[in-house]
Amino acid sequence: MGINRSETLAVNLHGQYEFYMQLIPELLDSMD
Repeated sequence: MGINRSETLAVNLHGQYEFYMQLIPELLDSMD
């Protein structure tokens, strides 16, 4: 169960990372 949990966490972190990498440039553009 620990392995499945850590794999799920890694997938979630990777998904959030890609999400923020797309979101941050838009936020920076809107700050100008």
